[in-house]
Amino acid sequence: MVWFFDGTICVIGRYRNIAKKYPMKDKLQILEDLIESTPGEEAKWFAAAKSQGILPLALKLAHRSP
Repeated sequence: MVWFFDGTICVIGRYRNIAKKYPMKDKLQILEDLIESTPGEEAKWFAAAKSQGILPLALKLAHRSP
């Protein structure tokens, strides 16, 4: 796995690890909680939302990032 300087792969891996550990939790809620816990880094979570098919959230994140 390649690690990008901006930490993109790191946040996707973080999301996947938590989602795997807690399969009973809603994946959207997990992702929203992670985004909330890292203010100012919404752009990094765009890839995680997109890769999970949560396109409305991915679109919202795309509009929020500079």
